Amino acid sequence: MKRLPESELEVMMCIWRMKGEELSVSNILKELRKDRAITAGALHSYLNRLTEKKCIRCEKYGKYRMIKPLISEEEYRDSEGETVLDKFFHGSVSSLVSCLYKKNRLNANEIKELKEFVKRLENQDE
Repeated sequence: MKRLPESELEVMMCIWRMKGEELSVSNILKELRKDRAITAGALHSYLNRLTEKKCIRCEKYGKYRMIKPLISEEEYRDSEGETVLDKFFHGSVSSLVSCLYKKNRLNANEIKELKEFVKRLENQDE
């Protein structure tokens, strides 16, 4: 899956947050405007690009366009995580965790969770 530009990703995140099977463009626009200024024209451009990239399906019902996500947030997150891991850390999870630790991005609770996660993985292998 190809990485989305920030503006298109914001639209997808809004769609995922709304959790609808099919969402109207006007509802998406209303939701996006809670966080930022965006014109209807800009939203339509982003939706057209997301449709071309097969991230969403857009269907017309009379004068209304209904939007349905074709990829889940989890699918996109997993793909992005792999990309970051491969590009910046050469596939090394320990390098990623080391970077997070050095930048004080891990608190004591998260370190504890990581230890418990590793322990569960080790127990699965036995």
